[in-house]
Amino acid sequence: MLKENETLDDILIKDFKIIQQKGGFRFGTDAVLLAEYAGIKQGETVMDLCTGNGIVPILLCAKKEPKYVCGLEISENACDMARRSVKLNGIEDKVEIICGNVCDYRKFEAGSFDVVTANPPYRKANDGMKSPDKMKAAARHEVFCELEDVVSAAAWLLKSGGRFVMVHRTERMAEIFAVMIKHRLEPKRMRLVCHDKNALPRLFTVDARKDGATGLVTDMPLYVTDEKGEKTPEMEAVYFG
Repeated sequence: MLKENETLDDILIKDFKIIQQKGGFRFGTDAVLLAEYAGIKQGETVMDLCTGNGIVPILLCAKKEPKYVCGLEISENACDMARRSVKLNGIEDKVEIICGNVCDYRKFEAGSFDVVTANPPYRKANDGMKSPDKMKAAARHEVFCELEDVVSAAAWLLKSGGRFVMVHRTERMAEIFAVMIKHRLEPKRMRLVCHDKNALPRLFTVDARKDGATGLVTDMPLYVTDEKGEKTPEMEAVYFG
């Protein structure tokens, strides 16, 4: 099952595990936050854009009861790891991993999903130094797709009234909201994520509704650690349910 330079890691929920590359891109807090904030309901169909090694589809199946989750990822290596993780966890009947570019979203039927999730690259292609590792570079920089490509894909894939849930950097919040509204995705809920009570928020999660009415609710901030540097009870609940 495992190849050279891979690890098998426990996600600490229902004995689910994930295959990851040593020294490569590995899932972090943002993916866990996204899976929790998505609030998937039983029987919903989900598309996870930029799925990487499949962590969000796996988390959704470990914590929720979706009918079907499709993970779309451009890296063949990441897709291979994701598919093996799906098989290892025995969720092949619920999760499908497709290798492809987000920009080719019109290959899918329009309006075919209840929810679209995305943990896309945070940085623009020319923003800062890129990692020499192709997988890491594509995960962090908009090498193969840009923000508007991801939002356009979500708008195409969602049913009217469907939800687009994304995690991203606060520094791009204004741009994100503008692009969402342009594509008929109305931001309805958002939450700032802070490392602790003395830190400024660097991440946020947002839930937008296709063809939704205006009106944005801001949830209470989420603090990752307490004054002792340990996970807050709320963050423990996000991780472990």
